[in-house]
Amino acid sequence: MNRSTLRAFAAIASLMAGLGCAESPSAPPAAVAGPVHLLRDPASAPFHASRSGSSGTASAVIGPDGGSIVLGGNRIDFPAGALAEPTTITMRGAPAMYGVQLEPHGLTFPAGSEPVLTVAYSRRASAGLTRMAIVYVDDRMTILEVLPTQWNAQDHTLTAALHHFSGYLAGGG
Repeated sequence: MNRSTLRAFAAIASLMAGLGCAESPSAPPAAVAGPVHLLRDPASAPFHASRSGSSGTASAVIGPDGGSIVLGGNRIDFPAGALAEPTTITMRGAPAMYGVQLEPHGLTFPAGSEPVLTVAYSRRASAGLTRMAIVYVDDRMTILEVLPTQWNAQDHTLTAALHHFSGYLAGGG
């Protein structure tokens, strides 16, 4: 077994044992159909800030009417009703990875009004993969949840609704 597979098995075992960060997703984890590993940006060093995302930061005040934030090829869209009051939302790129850190951490959303995250990745990173998803990770990059994800292989994007804010990365297997 390679190192990525072992890490994926360890992440799944941690999830099943109930380990993780202090934040709790408001929905049960999605079923995992085999090991999933985090996708690393093959063009990083320094981080490649094209469609894959950015190592930068984007912030905006989003209110009850909704709105969007874009950072590189990544995007988060808030429908009306996702937030009860104007809130400063920050999206930080994940250097050398495909994904973002969303703040304020632990912010939750009402059912039916969840924001939708789109993560862009390179075609090269997905070569040979049969499944891809957005995954919720802790500070140690342990996969805590595999989100129900729409995979658009033509546009090289993954899209998922979020129940809370934390770190989200592209994973595949």
